[in-house]
Amino acid sequence: MNSREGLNLAVRILEDEEIITGDEANKYADRRDNRALTTRLVALDILEKIPIKKVTGRVLEVCCGAGDLANKLYRLTDNPNIRATDGSPGLIETAKVKYPHINFSVANVHNHLGRGKNDLVICKDAFHHFSDPQKSLGELLDLVSPGGYLYIFDLNRDCSPNHFQRREQVIVDPNEKRRFIRSLNASLTAVEFAELLRKPEIYEIISSAFIHYPFSFSDEALAKSQDLIAKDETSEYKLNTLSAVYVLQRRKR
Repeated sequence: MNSREGLNLAVRILEDEEIITGDEANKYADRRDNRALTTRLVALDILEKIPIKKVTGRVLEVCCGAGDLANKLYRLTDNPNIRATDGSPGLIETAKVKYPHINFSVANVHNHLGRGKNDLVICKDAFHHFSDPQKSLGELLDLVSPGGYLYIFDLNRDCSPNHFQRREQVIVDPNEKRRFIRSLNASLTAVEFAELLRKPEIYEIISSAFIHYPFSFSDEALAKSQDLIAKDETSEYKLNTLSAVYVLQRRKR
């Protein structure tokens, strides 16, 4: 496949909100694309950007996939109050087997229970799946308790062609290659996300918002991950235009 085939960075191209089931769920959970490194680095970034009282409080990860990030955050904090949900029963079953100490359940972000009860809500590599980003951002914020935080890590369509090509070229499986391109096409730019924050329905319920783009992991996080970096084939952590981090705090009242 040509590295530019199917890619359109100028206009967002929506993709279906994906529920992965059956054998595909197992394949998705076992992808060979340095998930362990990215997962650890994102967990460390959460600890750097979110007040520790919130990270050790009631934590909910939505669209958790096979549960790797929830588990890594648990290992770093020993927080027994971490819950993780996904709309895919297959992925949740895989997560329960891999990490029985985490509270996993099947739930869709659009009809999620526990609204307003979480000190920290995490959404990693999933926001691009939402066809209506304003509605979905509001739904995510509804899950956050007053004074709590929402942490979003996602692809960014503003990425440089060089960074896209370097990431795409190391994906071996053709299906995963197509999935990556679809996801990148469907992702928001930092400017588009900033526009969401100006919507009255969003602006009126947040007290602060930080957009980190281009996004780079800190020297401290990289220093704590040298064992995985030594095994990394893609050096994805260096492709700082591929991802963005958004940290929002909900108003206390």
